[in-house]
Amino acid sequence: MKVFLICNRQGVGGATLNAALICSEFSNSGIDTKIFFIQERDATFKPQPERQITLHRGTATTAGWAKAFFSFMRYVWREKPDAIIGFTPAANIFAGLSRCVSWSTRCIATQRNPSTEQSAAGALCDKLFGTIGVYKRNIAVSHAVKDSFFSYPVSYRRRISVVHNATPSLAYTEASKSHSRLRYELPEGYLILGCIARLHPQKNIGFAIELLTFMPNAFLLICGGGPEESKLKDMVARLQVGCRVKFVGEVHGVAITEFYRAIDVLLFPSHYEGFGRTLVEALSQGVPIVSNELPVAKEVAGDAAWFAPLEHSQWLAKIEQAVGDKDVQKRVQRSKLYSTEKMVKGYMEAISS
Repeated sequence: MKVFLICNRQGVGGATLNAALICSEFSNSGIDTKIFFIQERDATFKPQPERQITLHRGTATTAGWAKAFFSFMRYVWREKPDAIIGFTPAANIFAGLSRCVSWSTRCIATQRNPSTEQSAAGALCDKLFGTIGVYKRNIAVSHAVKDSFFSYPVSYRRRISVVHNATPSLAYTEASKSHSRLRYELPEGYLILGCIARLHPQKNIGFAIELLTFMPNAFLLICGGGPEESKLKDMVARLQVGCRVKFVGEVHGVAITEFYRAIDVLLFPSHYEGFGRTLVEALSQGVPIVSNELPVAKEVAGDAAWFAPLEHSQWLAKIEQAVGDKDVQKRVQRSKLYSTEKMVKGYMEAISS
């Protein structure tokens, strides 16, 4: 069996990490698997160097997307894969259109965000492909995502099934909390709050920064890069909390594990999510979480986290409760619900049935 996996961009993110994990597991099972990236965002991100192909290296222009599309069509025409799995909205469209050159190929789409967060053009194509059967299967990464398609045609909805994301085990380290704080050069005597996310409006990191104006004893460690970085740094300066915020950029490997070891509470103020990989990562390390009241966050973390609407006083109360909770095992056990084995089984059924 031959399977193509396709993602929008080469770089760290939930979709690409899950695609890389599935690529590895499928290949270990004897399936000839390749992972394609439409655009290059981070050339150093090489999760499957011997199996990955970047379709366009350069600026994300219309010409670049066209080049990537025709390059992918050539691969499909030449190799005639048994199945193609899209991992992001544009990748789903590429996968669907590839059936023009290989009709026998099974197209499996994945829905990783609520339906309301797709572009108008993307949503129109997705609804059409899912309704008329271009997508043979349509995988939602959570029940919350699946439920967001409630208004779509019945023929679309009946093809959707839920396969929760898995989170790869974090890199092992014996580093203690104190060692991890030294690694990030964090000050002593503060409550250490953490955010790890792409710095994008969706992630709402500004709300976490605002909390510091009510918490003089708190320090915020922010891991990640993205288009909002300069805006968030301006916000830090405007609120005069620069001495209690640290931006460290994107982190990888052991540095991610040490991030969770270093913090006292993970803040998750996103406006929307499809799954929330960092929730599972934090739970696996026993870290308390305070999250926005998103249905998907409640689905993933259950009663192992604290939830509040985006209102400062309510978050302050929940942070205080989270700091006082010592039930580490409850959090760790919750993280074990999202195993690689379960996810791979779900995708294997999608390409086989």
